[in-house]
Amino acid sequence: EFRDKLTALRSESEYESEVLLEQVEEERKRLQGELELLRVQDVSLQEDICTAAK
Repeated sequence: EFRDKLTALRSESEYESEVLLEQVEEERKRLQGELELLRVQDVSLQEDICTAAK
């Protein structure tokens, strides 16, 4: 009985770890997308500054 409980707890823990890993991966992808947008905006603003300085 103890081993069954231990096995069940391990399985539950592994499942929770997998779910958390998937959530972290989704968040990482979302943040990478945001970062790319910010980089594009930065380039655009740099170009605006150069144009305004002329």
